[in-house]
Amino acid sequence: WYQRRVRELECTEGTDDFAGECSYLTYPDEAPMPCFDGQQLAVQCLNEEWKFEFTHMQTKSGARGKAMCRLDAQQNGAQINVKSEVTAMLLNIKEDGVEVVGEAMKYRKKQSSFTARFKDLEHSCLACVAMINGAESHFNTYMLEHHDICKLEESEAEETLKEWVKEYHPEEKDGDQD
Repeated sequence: WYQRRVRELECTEGTDDFAGECSYLTYPDEAPMPCFDGQQLAVQCLNEEWKFEFTHMQTKSGARGKAMCRLDAQQNGAQINVKSEVTAMLLNIKEDGVEVVGEAMKYRKKQSSFTARFKDLEHSCLACVAMINGAESHFNTYMLEHHDICKLEESEAEETLKEWVKEYHPEEKDGDQD
């Protein structure tokens, strides 16, 4: 049980049976927002306002294309450390699946934006995806480029993207083991 991450733990006074007599929410599966290092309070993280969304996306296609996606990432009204806590990717949503165009978009703090460049891309429908490191499938956001530019139906592109994000598992870095 010591390896299980839980929130909102409630136990009957004097219980000896954690599994049978306590109720809890699992983390990150049932959490409304992520905990970052230094925010854990025993088995509960700060439970304050959470904002994590792309607010703007701009793309330029061609032989040397680029994309810029502005991210609003705040907890308790303060900007989170996006550079260390968030990974962003540029994806090309196609009829037959998803192509990762930029696996690690560059974060520009002054503009609160992620940027990526690409060459020779068979452009279908670009999307920016941002994920909280360590809880990627639970805490993420995305934005599709404008429907006038996207070559897929918006609902089709969004459904494909949602499924890809749900199934996404980052590769473990060398030395990372449970």
